[in-house]
Amino acid sequence: MLWFKNISSFRLRLITLFSVLVILSMGFVAVSTSFVLHKILINYMYTYLNNQAKPVIEFYSIYSNDLAKEAKDMIDDITSENITAVVLSSNGSVLSVGSFEDSEKPIPINNYILNLFLKKPMGTFEENGEDYAYIVKKTKDVYFVVIGRLREINKVIKQFIYMLIVLTIGVVIFSVLTIYTILNRILKQLDDITRISENIYAGNMDIDIPDSSSSDEFGIMFRAFKNMVEKLNNTIKIQKNFIADVSHEFKTPISYIKAQIEFILTGVYQEDEVFDVLRKVYKQTDVLSKFTEDLLALARLESNIPISKTELDVVSLLNQLKEEFSIQNRNIVLDIKSQDTWVADPHYLKIAVKNLLENAIKYSDKDIVLGYTGDCIYVKDFGPGIPQESLPFIFERFYRVSKDKRGLGLGLSIVKAITQIHNFKLSVEVKDGTTFYICK
Repeated sequence: MLWFKNISSFRLRLITLFSVLVILSMGFVAVSTSFVLHKILINYMYTYLNNQAKPVIEFYSIYSNDLAKEAKDMIDDITSENITAVVLSSNGSVLSVGSFEDSEKPIPINNYILNLFLKKPMGTFEENGEDYAYIVKKTKDVYFVVIGRLREINKVIKQFIYMLIVLTIGVVIFSVLTIYTILNRILKQLDDITRISENIYAGNMDIDIPDSSSSDEFGIMFRAFKNMVEKLNNTIKIQKNFIADVSHEFKTPISYIKAQIEFILTGVYQEDEVFDVLRKVYKQTDVLSKFTEDLLALARLESNIPISKTELDVVSLLNQLKEEFSIQNRNIVLDIKSQDTWVADPHYLKIAVKNLLENAIKYSDKDIVLGYTGDCIYVKDFGPGIPQESLPFIFERFYRVSKDKRGLGLGLSIVKAITQIHNFKLSVEVKDGTTFYICK
Protein backbone atom coordinates (compact mmCIF):
# COMPACT_ATOMS: atom_id res chain seq x y z
CA MET A 1 0.00 0.00 0.00
CA LEU A 2 3.03 2.27 -0.31
CA TRP A 3 1.66 3.72 -3.54
CA PHE A 4 -1.50 4.78 -1.68
CA LYS A 5 0.51 6.51 1.05
CA ASN A 6 2.45 8.40 -1.60
CA ILE A 7 -0.74 10.09 -2.83
CA SER A 8 -0.51 13.51 -1.19
CA SER A 9 -4.00 14.79 -2.00
CA PHE A 10 -6.69 13.69 0.46
CA ARG A 11 -9.30 14.17 -2.26
CA LEU A 12 -7.35 11.95 -4.67
CA ARG A 13 -6.85 9.35 -1.94
CA LEU A 14 -10.58 9.10 -1.33
CA ILE A 15 -11.39 8.92 -5.05
CA THR A 16 -8.73 6.23 -5.52
CA LEU A 17 -9.99 4.29 -2.50
CA PHE A 18 -13.62 4.42 -3.67
CA SER A 19 -12.60 3.46 -7.21
CA VAL A 20 -10.62 0.46 -5.95
CA LEU A 21 -13.56 -0.59 -3.75
CA VAL A 22 -15.99 -0.30 -6.69
CA ILE A 23 -13.66 -2.30 -8.97
CA LEU A 24 -13.15 -4.99 -6.32
CA SER A 25 -16.90 -5.14 -5.63
CA MET A 26 -17.77 -5.39 -9.31
CA GLY A 27 -14.98 -7.94 -9.80
CA PHE A 28 -16.38 -10.06 -6.98
CA VAL A 29 -19.87 -9.77 -8.47
CA ALA A 30 -18.54 -10.71 -11.92
CA VAL A 31 -16.61 -13.75 -10.67
CA SER A 32 -19.39 -15.04 -8.41
CA THR A 33 -22.10 -14.41 -11.01
CA SER A 34 -20.04 -16.05 -13.76
CA PHE A 35 -19.47 -19.07 -11.52
CA VAL A 36 -23.18 -19.38 -10.73
CA LEU A 37 -24.15 -18.84 -14.38
CA HIS A 38 -21.62 -21.46 -15.52
CA LYS A 39 -23.01 -23.95 -12.99
CA ILE A 40 -26.60 -23.26 -14.10
CA LEU A 41 -25.75 -23.67 -17.79
CA ILE A 42 -23.74 -26.86 -17.17
CA ASN A 43 -26.67 -28.33 -15.23
CA TYR A 44 -28.92 -27.34 -18.11
CA MET A 45 -26.49 -29.13 -20.47
CA TYR A 46 -26.64 -32.29 -18.33
CA THR A 47 -30.43 -32.22 -18.49
CA TYR A 48 -30.35 -31.66 -22.25
CA LEU A 49 -27.92 -34.56 -22.81
CA ASN A 50 -30.02 -36.81 -20.61
CA ASN A 51 -33.17 -35.93 -22.58
CA GLN A 52 -31.34 -36.71 -25.84
CA ALA A 53 -30.02 -40.05 -24.56
CA LYS A 54 -33.22 -41.32 -22.96
CA PRO A 55 -35.28 -42.13 -26.15
CA VAL A 56 -32.25 -43.72 -27.88
CA ILE A 57 -31.57 -46.05 -24.95
CA GLU A 58 -35.25 -46.92 -24.55
CA PHE A 59 -35.59 -47.71 -28.26
CA TYR A 60 -32.56 -50.01 -28.51
CA SER A 61 -33.31 -51.64 -25.17
CA ILE A 62 -36.69 -52.73 -26.59
CA TYR A 63 -35.71 -53.71 -30.11
CA SER A 64 -32.22 -55.11 -29.59
CA ASN A 65 -31.00 -57.98 -27.46
CA ASP A 66 -27.33 -57.08 -27.90
CA LEU A 67 -26.66 -53.34 -27.49
CA ALA A 68 -22.94 -53.87 -28.02
CA LYS A 69 -23.62 -54.76 -31.63
CA GLU A 70 -25.83 -51.70 -32.02
CA ALA A 71 -23.19 -49.31 -30.61
CA LYS A 72 -22.45 -47.49 -33.88
CA ASP A 73 -26.17 -47.12 -34.73
CA MET A 74 -26.90 -45.74 -31.27
CA ILE A 75 -24.16 -43.14 -31.75
CA ASP A 76 -25.41 -42.20 -35.23
CA ASP A 77 -28.96 -41.69 -33.94
CA ILE A 78 -27.86 -39.16 -31.31
CA THR A 79 -25.08 -37.40 -33.19
CA SER A 80 -25.60 -33.75 -34.16
CA GLU A 81 -23.44 -30.66 -34.60
CA ASN A 82 -22.90 -30.33 -30.86
CA ILE A 83 -23.67 -33.84 -29.55
CA THR A 84 -22.05 -37.23 -30.06
CA ALA A 85 -21.51 -40.35 -27.99
CA VAL A 86 -19.14 -43.11 -26.93
CA VAL A 87 -20.23 -46.67 -26.16
CA LEU A 88 -18.24 -48.70 -23.63
CA SER A 89 -18.59 -52.34 -22.75
CA SER A 90 -19.54 -53.41 -19.26
CA ASN A 91 -15.86 -53.99 -18.47
CA GLY A 92 -14.92 -50.47 -19.65
CA SER A 93 -13.45 -51.16 -23.08
CA VAL A 94 -14.32 -48.84 -25.96
CA LEU A 95 -16.84 -50.35 -28.40
CA SER A 96 -17.45 -47.31 -30.60
CA VAL A 97 -16.52 -43.62 -30.65
CA GLY A 98 -18.62 -41.02 -32.44
CA SER A 99 -17.77 -37.68 -34.00
CA PHE A 100 -19.69 -34.43 -34.35
CA GLU A 101 -21.52 -33.76 -37.62
CA ASP A 102 -19.14 -30.97 -38.60
CA SER A 103 -16.05 -33.10 -37.94
CA GLU A 104 -14.85 -36.36 -39.47
CA LYS A 105 -12.48 -37.04 -36.61
CA PRO A 106 -13.86 -39.02 -33.69
CA ILE A 107 -13.77 -37.61 -30.20
CA PRO A 108 -10.26 -38.12 -28.76
CA ILE A 109 -10.60 -40.56 -25.88
CA ASN A 110 -7.54 -41.17 -23.71
CA ASN A 111 -7.14 -43.18 -20.54
CA TYR A 112 -7.78 -40.15 -18.30
CA ILE A 113 -11.11 -39.42 -20.01
CA LEU A 114 -12.03 -43.10 -20.04
CA ASN A 115 -11.43 -43.38 -16.29
CA LEU A 116 -13.47 -40.19 -15.81
CA PHE A 117 -16.43 -41.79 -17.60
CA LEU A 118 -16.24 -44.88 -15.41
CA LYS A 119 -15.86 -42.99 -12.10
CA LYS A 120 -18.32 -40.08 -12.48
CA PRO A 121 -21.78 -40.37 -14.04
CA MET A 122 -21.57 -36.78 -15.28
CA GLY A 123 -18.94 -34.08 -15.56
CA THR A 124 -16.81 -31.95 -17.84
CA PHE A 125 -13.41 -32.34 -19.48
CA GLU A 126 -11.13 -30.42 -21.79
CA GLU A 127 -9.32 -31.85 -24.76
CA ASN A 128 -7.36 -30.12 -27.54
CA GLY A 129 -8.41 -26.71 -26.26
CA GLU A 130 -12.16 -27.43 -26.31
CA ASP A 131 -14.51 -28.00 -23.36
CA TYR A 132 -17.06 -30.83 -23.21
CA ALA A 133 -19.81 -32.01 -20.87
CA TYR A 134 -20.89 -35.63 -20.61
CA ILE A 135 -23.37 -37.96 -18.93
CA VAL A 136 -23.06 -41.73 -18.56
CA LYS A 137 -26.18 -43.90 -18.95
CA LYS A 138 -25.60 -47.51 -17.85
CA THR A 139 -27.70 -50.22 -19.42
CA LYS A 140 -27.61 -53.99 -18.82
CA ASP A 141 -24.55 -54.60 -20.98
CA VAL A 142 -23.04 -51.24 -22.10
CA TYR A 143 -22.20 -47.73 -20.93
CA PHE A 144 -23.75 -45.12 -23.21
CA VAL A 145 -21.73 -41.88 -22.82
CA VAL A 146 -23.39 -38.81 -24.36
CA ILE A 147 -20.98 -35.92 -24.96
CA GLY A 148 -21.89 -32.29 -25.71
CA ARG A 149 -19.78 -29.34 -26.78
CA LEU A 150 -19.68 -26.35 -24.45
CA ARG A 151 -18.90 -23.82 -27.18
CA GLU A 152 -22.23 -22.00 -26.93
CA ILE A 153 -22.19 -22.02 -23.16
CA ASN A 154 -18.65 -20.64 -23.08
CA LYS A 155 -19.67 -18.03 -25.64
CA VAL A 156 -22.60 -16.93 -23.44
CA ILE A 157 -20.34 -16.74 -20.39
CA LYS A 158 -17.70 -14.75 -22.30
CA GLN A 159 -20.37 -12.33 -23.53
CA PHE A 160 -21.67 -12.03 -19.99
CA ILE A 161 -18.17 -11.33 -18.65
CA TYR A 162 -17.59 -8.78 -21.41
CA MET A 163 -20.88 -7.12 -20.52
CA LEU A 164 -19.86 -7.06 -16.85
CA ILE A 165 -16.50 -5.51 -17.75
CA VAL A 166 -18.23 -2.78 -19.75
CA LEU A 167 -20.74 -2.32 -16.92
CA THR A 168 -17.90 -2.17 -14.37
CA ILE A 169 -16.10 0.50 -16.38
CA GLY A 170 -19.35 2.47 -16.63
CA VAL A 171 -20.04 2.08 -12.91
CA VAL A 172 -16.47 3.11 -12.04
CA ILE A 173 -16.68 6.20 -14.27
CA PHE A 174 -20.11 7.12 -12.88
CA SER A 175 -18.97 6.44 -9.30
CA VAL A 176 -15.79 8.49 -9.70
CA LEU A 177 -17.75 11.43 -11.16
CA THR A 178 -20.39 11.15 -8.44
CA ILE A 179 -17.82 10.76 -5.67
CA TYR A 180 -15.76 13.63 -7.08
CA THR A 181 -18.84 15.88 -7.12
CA ILE A 182 -19.84 14.90 -3.59
CA LEU A 183 -16.28 15.17 -2.28
CA ASN A 184 -15.87 18.58 -3.88
CA ARG A 185 -19.00 19.77 -2.10
CA ILE A 186 -17.92 18.24 1.21
CA LEU A 187 -14.21 19.00 1.04
CA LYS A 188 -14.86 22.59 -0.05
CA GLN A 189 -15.78 23.20 3.58
CA LEU A 190 -12.49 21.62 4.68
CA ASP A 191 -10.68 23.77 2.11
CA ASP A 192 -12.42 26.83 3.56
CA ILE A 193 -11.43 25.77 7.08
CA THR A 194 -7.81 25.30 5.92
CA ARG A 195 -7.80 28.69 4.18
CA ILE A 196 -9.31 30.41 7.22
CA SER A 197 -6.85 28.66 9.59
CA GLU A 198 -3.90 29.76 7.45
CA ASN A 199 -5.20 33.35 7.49
CA ILE A 200 -5.59 33.22 11.27
CA TYR A 201 -2.07 31.77 11.62
CA ALA A 202 -0.78 34.64 9.47
CA GLY A 203 -2.53 37.10 11.79
CA ASN A 204 -5.27 38.09 9.35
CA MET A 205 -8.53 38.02 11.29
CA ASP A 206 -10.50 40.07 8.77
CA ILE A 207 -11.86 37.01 6.97
CA ASP A 208 -15.09 36.60 5.06
CA ILE A 209 -16.44 33.19 6.12
CA PRO A 210 -19.19 31.81 3.84
CA ASP A 211 -22.32 30.21 5.27
CA SER A 212 -22.95 26.46 5.03
CA SER A 213 -26.44 25.09 4.44
CA SER A 214 -25.30 21.46 4.65
CA SER A 215 -26.94 19.43 7.42
CA ASP A 216 -24.33 16.65 7.51
CA GLU A 217 -21.43 16.31 9.95
CA PHE A 218 -19.14 18.45 7.79
CA GLY A 219 -21.75 21.22 7.70
CA ILE A 220 -22.17 21.08 11.48
CA MET A 221 -18.39 21.13 11.94
CA PHE A 222 -18.01 24.07 9.53
CA ARG A 223 -20.71 26.12 11.28
CA ALA A 224 -19.11 25.35 14.66
CA PHE A 225 -15.72 26.41 13.25
CA LYS A 226 -17.25 29.59 11.83
CA ASN A 227 -18.83 30.43 15.19
CA MET A 228 -15.50 29.74 16.91
CA VAL A 229 -13.60 32.02 14.51
CA GLU A 230 -16.18 34.79 14.85
CA LYS A 231 -16.04 34.48 18.64
CA LEU A 232 -12.24 34.45 18.54
CA ASN A 233 -12.22 37.46 16.24
CA ASN A 234 -14.61 39.30 18.53
CA THR A 235 -12.53 38.36 21.58
CA ILE A 236 -9.35 39.64 19.93
CA LYS A 237 -11.06 42.90 19.00
CA ILE A 238 -12.37 43.25 22.55
CA GLN A 239 -8.91 42.55 23.98
CA LYS A 240 -7.33 45.09 21.64
CA ASN A 241 -9.89 47.62 22.79
CA PHE A 242 -9.22 46.53 26.35
CA ILE A 243 -5.52 47.27 26.03
CA ALA A 244 -6.34 50.71 24.70
CA ASP A 245 -8.98 51.23 27.41
CA VAL A 246 -6.70 50.03 30.21
CA SER A 247 -3.93 52.28 28.95
CA HIS A 248 -6.33 55.20 28.83
CA GLU A 249 -8.01 54.49 32.16
CA PHE A 250 -4.72 54.05 33.97
CA LYS A 251 -2.89 56.77 32.10
CA THR A 252 -5.39 59.49 32.99
CA PRO A 253 -5.25 59.14 36.81
CA ILE A 254 -1.53 58.34 36.80
CA SER A 255 -0.79 61.41 34.68
CA TYR A 256 -2.98 63.51 36.96
CA ILE A 257 -1.29 62.17 40.11
CA LYS A 258 2.18 62.67 38.63
CA ALA A 259 1.40 66.23 37.54
CA GLN A 260 -0.09 67.22 40.88
CA ILE A 261 2.86 65.81 42.82
CA GLU A 262 5.27 67.71 40.53
CA PHE A 263 3.29 70.90 41.12
CA ILE A 264 3.44 70.36 44.89
CA LEU A 265 7.19 69.65 44.79
CA THR A 266 7.91 72.72 42.66
CA GLY A 267 5.83 74.96 44.94
CA VAL A 268 3.11 75.81 42.44
CA TYR A 269 0.39 75.40 45.08
CA GLN A 270 0.05 77.50 48.19
CA GLU A 271 0.09 75.72 51.54
CA ASP A 272 -3.66 76.10 51.96
CA GLU A 273 -4.22 74.47 48.52
CA VAL A 274 -2.04 71.41 49.08
CA PHE A 275 -4.57 69.57 51.25
CA ASP A 276 -7.31 69.95 48.64
CA VAL A 277 -4.93 68.74 45.90
CA LEU A 278 -3.90 65.71 47.98
CA ARG A 279 -7.57 64.85 48.52
CA LYS A 280 -8.08 64.84 44.74
CA VAL A 281 -4.94 62.73 44.28
CA TYR A 282 -6.26 60.27 46.85
CA LYS A 283 -9.54 60.06 44.93
CA GLN A 284 -7.63 59.12 41.78
CA THR A 285 -5.81 56.36 43.65
CA ASP A 286 -9.27 55.01 44.56
CA VAL A 287 -10.04 54.81 40.84
CA LEU A 288 -6.81 52.89 40.19
CA SER A 289 -7.49 50.64 43.15
CA LYS A 290 -11.00 49.84 41.86
CA PHE A 291 -9.66 48.92 38.43
CA THR A 292 -6.99 46.70 39.96
CA GLU A 293 -9.44 45.02 42.33
CA ASP A 294 -11.82 44.25 39.47
CA LEU A 295 -9.06 42.67 37.41
CA LEU A 296 -7.81 40.58 40.34
CA ALA A 297 -11.34 39.58 41.36
CA LEU A 298 -12.14 38.35 37.87
CA ALA A 299 -8.87 36.41 37.70
CA ARG A 300 -9.59 34.72 41.05
CA LEU A 301 -13.18 33.86 40.13
CA GLU A 302 -12.22 32.38 36.77
CA SER A 303 -9.62 30.18 38.48
CA ASN A 304 -12.47 28.50 40.46
CA ILE A 305 -11.41 29.64 43.91
CA PRO A 306 -13.28 28.01 46.82
CA ILE A 307 -16.11 30.10 48.24
CA SER A 308 -17.65 30.13 51.72
CA LYS A 309 -21.35 29.41 51.37
CA THR A 310 -23.60 30.08 54.31
CA GLU A 311 -27.27 30.75 54.97
CA LEU A 312 -27.72 34.35 53.91
CA ASP A 313 -30.39 36.90 54.78
CA VAL A 314 -30.89 38.33 51.29
CA VAL A 315 -33.21 41.16 52.41
CA SER A 316 -30.61 42.38 54.92
CA LEU A 317 -27.94 42.32 52.19
CA LEU A 318 -30.12 44.38 49.84
CA ASN A 319 -30.85 46.92 52.60
CA GLN A 320 -27.10 47.32 53.18
CA LEU A 321 -26.57 48.04 49.49
CA LYS A 322 -29.42 50.56 49.47
CA GLU A 323 -27.82 52.42 52.38
CA GLU A 324 -24.39 52.42 50.71
CA PHE A 325 -25.75 53.88 47.48
CA SER A 326 -27.90 56.45 49.29
CA ILE A 327 -24.64 58.05 50.42
CA GLN A 328 -23.91 58.64 46.71
CA ASN A 329 -27.24 60.47 46.43
CA ARG A 330 -28.73 57.72 44.26
CA ASN A 331 -32.22 56.58 45.13
CA ILE A 332 -32.57 52.81 45.21
CA VAL A 333 -36.18 51.59 45.40
CA LEU A 334 -36.52 48.25 47.19
CA ASP A 335 -39.18 45.79 45.97
CA ILE A 336 -39.15 42.96 48.50
CA LYS A 337 -41.67 40.15 47.94
CA SER A 338 -40.11 37.42 50.08
CA GLN A 339 -38.09 36.94 53.25
CA ASP A 340 -36.54 33.64 52.15
CA THR A 341 -32.86 33.07 52.79
CA TRP A 342 -30.28 31.80 50.29
CA VAL A 343 -27.21 29.61 50.67
CA ALA A 344 -24.42 31.69 49.14
CA ASP A 345 -21.14 33.47 49.79
CA PRO A 346 -22.20 36.85 51.26
CA HIS A 347 -19.06 38.64 50.09
CA TYR A 348 -19.26 37.59 46.44
CA LEU A 349 -23.06 37.84 46.16
CA LYS A 350 -22.83 41.40 47.46
CA ILE A 351 -20.17 42.19 44.84
CA ALA A 352 -22.41 40.77 42.10
CA VAL A 353 -25.48 42.81 43.09
CA LYS A 354 -23.34 45.91 43.68
CA ASN A 355 -21.88 45.64 40.18
CA LEU A 356 -25.39 45.37 38.73
CA LEU A 357 -26.41 48.50 40.63
CA GLU A 358 -23.32 50.41 39.48
CA ASN A 359 -24.01 49.33 35.92
CA ALA A 360 -27.63 50.49 36.18
CA ILE A 361 -26.60 53.85 37.63
CA LYS A 362 -24.09 54.32 34.81
CA TYR A 363 -26.79 54.02 32.15
CA SER A 364 -29.78 55.67 33.86
CA ASP A 365 -30.40 58.96 35.67
CA LYS A 366 -33.72 57.76 37.14
CA ASP A 367 -34.45 55.65 40.20
CA ILE A 368 -33.14 52.09 40.25
CA VAL A 369 -35.33 49.21 41.42
CA LEU A 370 -33.64 46.54 43.54
CA GLY A 371 -36.03 43.62 43.94
CA TYR A 372 -36.26 40.19 45.54
CA THR A 373 -38.87 37.50 44.81
CA GLY A 374 -37.45 34.65 46.86
CA ASP A 375 -36.09 32.85 43.81
CA CYS A 376 -34.50 35.84 42.08
CA ILE A 377 -32.69 39.08 42.86
CA TYR A 378 -33.19 41.66 40.15
CA VAL A 379 -31.94 45.15 39.32
CA LYS A 380 -34.04 47.29 36.98
CA ASP A 381 -33.15 50.63 35.42
CA PHE A 382 -35.23 52.86 33.16
CA GLY A 383 -32.45 53.83 30.80
CA PRO A 384 -32.27 53.46 27.00
CA GLY A 385 -31.85 49.67 27.19
CA ILE A 386 -29.27 47.44 25.53
CA PRO A 387 -29.20 47.09 21.72
CA GLN A 388 -30.16 43.61 20.51
CA GLU A 389 -26.85 43.18 18.69
CA SER A 390 -24.96 43.75 21.96
CA LEU A 391 -26.91 41.25 24.10
CA PRO A 392 -24.78 38.19 23.16
CA PHE A 393 -21.60 39.97 24.31
CA ILE A 394 -22.55 41.98 27.43
CA PHE A 395 -21.20 39.35 29.84
CA GLU A 396 -17.87 39.03 28.06
CA ARG A 397 -14.77 40.57 29.57
CA PHE A 398 -13.87 44.11 28.49
CA TYR A 399 -17.08 44.54 26.48
CA ARG A 400 -18.79 47.92 26.80
CA VAL A 401 -22.16 48.73 25.23
CA SER A 402 -21.31 52.42 25.06
CA LYS A 403 -17.78 53.62 24.35
CA ASP A 404 -18.70 56.96 25.89
CA LYS A 405 -19.05 55.46 29.36
CA ARG A 406 -16.05 55.14 31.64
CA GLY A 407 -14.94 51.75 32.92
CA LEU A 408 -13.18 48.62 31.77
CA GLY A 409 -16.24 46.55 30.97
CA LEU A 410 -15.45 44.07 33.75
CA GLY A 411 -18.48 44.54 35.99
CA LEU A 412 -20.89 42.18 34.23
CA SER A 413 -18.10 39.66 33.62
CA ILE A 414 -17.53 39.55 37.38
CA VAL A 415 -21.27 39.11 37.96
CA LYS A 416 -21.31 36.22 35.49
CA ALA A 417 -18.30 34.55 37.15
CA ILE A 418 -19.89 34.87 40.61
CA THR A 419 -23.22 33.39 39.48
CA GLN A 420 -21.43 30.52 37.75
CA ILE A 421 -19.38 29.65 40.82
CA HIS A 422 -22.67 29.54 42.80
CA ASN A 423 -24.49 27.59 40.05
CA PHE A 424 -26.99 30.45 39.84
CA LYS A 425 -28.64 31.65 36.64
CA LEU A 426 -27.89 35.10 35.22
CA SER A 427 -30.23 36.62 32.64
CA VAL A 428 -31.23 39.99 31.19
CA GLU A 429 -34.52 41.42 29.95
CA VAL A 430 -34.74 44.57 27.81
CA LYS A 431 -38.18 46.14 28.23
CA ASP A 432 -38.82 49.72 29.39
CA GLY A 433 -35.17 49.84 30.34
CA THR A 434 -33.00 46.91 31.38
CA THR A 435 -33.52 44.28 34.08
CA PHE A 436 -30.83 41.86 35.25
CA TYR A 437 -31.83 38.71 37.17
CA ILE A 438 -29.77 36.48 39.48
CA CYS A 439 -31.84 33.38 40.20
CA LYS A 440 -30.98 30.38 42.33
